[in-house]
Amino acid sequence: TNIERPRALQGGNFCARSGKWLAYWHSEGGKYRIVVEDMENGVKEIDVTLATLPYYVKFRSSEAACIAVSTCKSGRDKNAISRSLTIIESTNSGEKSRQLNTRLAQVRRFAWGADGTVIAVGDDSGVIAVYDSRTGSELSRWKAHTGRLRELCFHQPGDLLYSQGAD
Repeated sequence: TNIERPRALQGGNFCARSGKWLAYWHSEGGKYRIVVEDMENGVKEIDVTLATLPYYVKFRSSEAACIAVSTCKSGRDKNAISRSLTIIESTNSGEKSRQLNTRLAQVRRFAWGADGTVIAVGDDSGVIAVYDSRTGSELSRWKAHTGRLRELCFHQPGDLLYSQGAD
């Protein structure tokens, strides 16, 4: 593509499964800029600045420019991970972002449901909670592991959630 990317992609690249979307972030003047581009057309779909360091990024689907981002206050202190997610999507009128506030200790990992209307979130204590991604309402919560949650993944079509924990 002909988009000028920063030389140092500090947070790495995050790709949608289809390879259509690429997300990357970099530091600018003490803030953190996240960009999502359409790799087929070389167009920036999302270009936003966050006040805190991106920790984990996932695409809602391979069809839409929509991501969820968890953040932390410091790259060195993983205990400073936020309790909320920032959901950012591209719309006809530009980017739209909203906060999804959880009651978890930290947002360590998360996974989108198949249709993007639910998002499962897990923390270091092994608790998983499922939220309506549009309203932020908690739909379900349970203790899934005795230790840190390592990964979450919905089985498509989205009716089954897999989790991996340190236990």
